Amino acid sequence: MKRIVALLLTVAVMLMGMAMAESAFTPAESYDAGERAFHAGEVALTEAAQGGGEVNTVRYAGIEGKDYTDEKVYTALNSMAATTDLNWNPHAWETNDDDNVMSPMVTGLYAFELNENRDGYAIIPEMAADFPTDVTEEYVGQLGIAEGETGKAWRIPLNPDACWENGEKITADDYIYSMQQQLNPKMLNRRADSWYAGSLTIYNAKNYLYSGKTTYDPIQDTVAALTEAGEKLYVDLAGFWGLGGALDADGNEAPQYAPIDDETLYRDLAVEDESEDEAWVSAKYLYETYLADGMPYADYQTEYLCTADIAPETRGTRWASKRSTSTPST
Repeated sequence: MKRIVALLLTVAVMLMGMAMAESAFTPAESYDAGERAFHAGEVALTEAAQGGGEVNTVRYAGIEGKDYTDEKVYTALNSMAATTDLNWNPHAWETNDDDNVMSPMVTGLYAFELNENRDGYAIIPEMAADFPTDVTEEYVGQLGIAEGETGKAWRIPLNPDACWENGEKITADDYIYSMQQQLNPKMLNRRADSWYAGSLTIYNAKNYLYSGKTTYDPIQDTVAALTEAGEKLYVDLAGFWGLGGALDADGNEAPQYAPIDDETLYRDLAVEDESEDEAWVSAKYLYETYLADGMPYADYQTEYLCTADIAPETRGTRWASKRSTSTPST
């Protein structure tokens, strides 16, 4: 597909700056790591909502006889192309280069490590003390949860040894504060969607972020059915065609989402010669040429065609915690 970038979504939860207390650095010549024993357990989890199958929790123990405690023997290297304008804010990072540098500096609730058979990943608690417990029934009648539902609310015990650089314990309130900042309606952070899209979300988070503003969501039905129902459809110009920052003939910047019948032409700077085909494109052209039923990329309609809605005003927002777990709600 022309210039459609497949985004590699980082499988991680709760990117936030935190550090584990550690002792002062000791030169390698006198390096003594002590015992590095671990027990990952043999718990098999089954994802409730999507039914994705077993989750392995037994990680690879390494090559027998190899001393992984000696930093002179075992070294991991990574590299990245030199670049500028790096953004290492966990709430707003943009590129893979940002992530390459930032990832070693942050810790999620769970880590994905090589499993014992070296054919997939094992899930290991890190900032969490154990695996989630389904507590959906405790919230029936709240947060949009109906009687009999499961997999909607989870309690995650936090690692009691986790602390900040000054030795203070990391608590559920710290997580909640970070979530509030990431979803701050005034900041509109790039990674705010971490809490309203995907499998681990905060109830009503998107409305909290975009309170009173127009929101766009990928279509959940066929174009024919939505059109018959009177829904207005939009093309994701930036996501599908990379038109972020593109201008029309009057110097107006292209919106991220434009109606599928919008004929406004935007200059695609990826095409150097302005006289060439597709140097100027519109939402209508992209839809009719690529995304409409029967066109080459109709299979991507659920990614790049959207419906629009106005997020309801959210006032009196409540954020609560139960010390061992973060349970924000709006």
